[in-house]
Amino acid sequence: MTVELDISFAELNGGSVRNIAGLAIGCILFIPSTMKYGRRPTYIISATIIAAASWWSARVQTLADMYVTNFIYGLESSPNETIAQLTIADPFSIHHRDKANSLYVIASTLWNTLSPTLAVLQAQAQGWRWSYCTMVIVLSLLVVVFIFFLEETSYTPFP
Repeated sequence: MTVELDISFAELNGGSVRNIAGLAIGCILFIPSTMKYGRRPTYIISATIIAAASWWSARVQTLADMYVTNFIYGLESSPNETIAQLTIADPFSIHHRDKANSLYVIASTLWNTLSPTLAVLQAQAQGWRWSYCTMVIVLSLLVVVFIFFLEETSYTPFP
């Protein structure tokens, strides 16, 4: 990526900074709307926008493109960080939340550990753009699953 786009590692780190800034802003934005409109719409919209940003990332040509897509990734990944525990708390009784939260933490830790390794292996075999194409495929399938199979765990009707 650094060679093809002619960017430095410092500029690449700047993309990570924008991702974290998006994550911080998204955490503030998504909790109120999720509490008002429900969890399901938040997950569907977030996964759809991340899929679109992944498609854009697979075709990125400039540093500015990379910065914008990284910010969008952070912004739209924030529901995973903020409302996952709310989603777990809705269907599980207080005595079973510890097991559900433990499974969530284990799954997210494993994924955060394995996904970069898998992305590097894929990038070495097919090029770094294919890592983003794989994200588009997986996230598009996830959106379909969310639309057809994800039930709302909590919904507060309009006042």
